[in-house]
Amino acid sequence: MIVSDINDEITLGERVLIGGDASTGAKLFKAIAGLWPWGCGRIELPNAEPMFFMPPRPYLPDGTLRAAICYPSPPETFTLASIEEFLKLAGLKELLGQLEQTESWEKVLTREQQQRLGLVRLLLYRPKWILLQEAFDSLDPDGEELMLRLICQELPESAMLTITNQPTAEAFHDRQITV
Repeated sequence: MIVSDINDEITLGERVLIGGDASTGAKLFKAIAGLWPWGCGRIELPNAEPMFFMPPRPYLPDGTLRAAICYPSPPETFTLASIEEFLKLAGLKELLGQLEQTESWEKVLTREQQQRLGLVRLLLYRPKWILLQEAFDSLDPDGEELMLRLICQELPESAMLTITNQPTAEAFHDRQITV
């Protein structure tokens, strides 16, 4: 048995820290996403509300940086101004001149840059439900704190479930569920 006796409701705008074993939390996220078929129980999800899962490494397809940021939508879905604004907010000003450059971004960018790009993508998509699975674990505590603060400021109506080892993350959450 991995997790038992979780009977909880999370509402829009709520920030919930998932405490305990990070690998158990990851399995819970997979169950929420419908990717963990083992076990029993019931998970009720909101209808027609977009859910955004941020793993430790965001998927960045080869191609232009702009296309990698906007994935899976075409780059034209988002304005250049909004992409540039969120790159600056995420601390990635150095990438502004590379948006039309074609690379294998998973190989070119550092893990920290990749995680910050994950935040840019999140801010562009503006989902109502956010699942952060150690999404900023390569950043120092101040960097992770900045990313969480940006999410709370830019997406105040969204629910956020977070798995992290950073003790500073508690300040950005309303409550904790231990798994």
